Amino acid sequence: MRPFCPSKSLDTLGHHCVTCRCGGDVTTRHNALRNVLYTAFHRAGLSAHLEQGSSWGIDKSRSRPADILVANWNRGLSAAFGVSVTSPLNPSLIVEAGMSSGVEAKATEGRKHAI
Repeated sequence: MRPFCPSKSLDTLGHHCVTCRCGGDVTTRHNALRNVLYTAFHRAGLSAHLEQGSSWGIDKSRSRPADILVANWNRGLSAAFGVSVTSPLNPSLIVEAGMSSGVEAKATEGRKHAI
């Protein structure tokens, strides 16, 4: 059993550790990837900001903050970038993911755009 997720037993292949959100591993991987992209934007001379509102001037109550917001991305408009860490080993999609590529990525995209 995992100390962070006592209700689940570890599976023999370790799939649970890759997909479990209880222990912080998914968040750690998300933040590491986000920070790599943020650093790349800064090194390219772009004005990037972490965790900024993605819809300035619009009702922000339903808006998620962008993982990275880049001001003046194109023609004076800002661009909001969202980073997702996902896995085809997610128990709810593992069978479908074994038959078709990109299943978990499409499901994650759908969840991100649901708000």
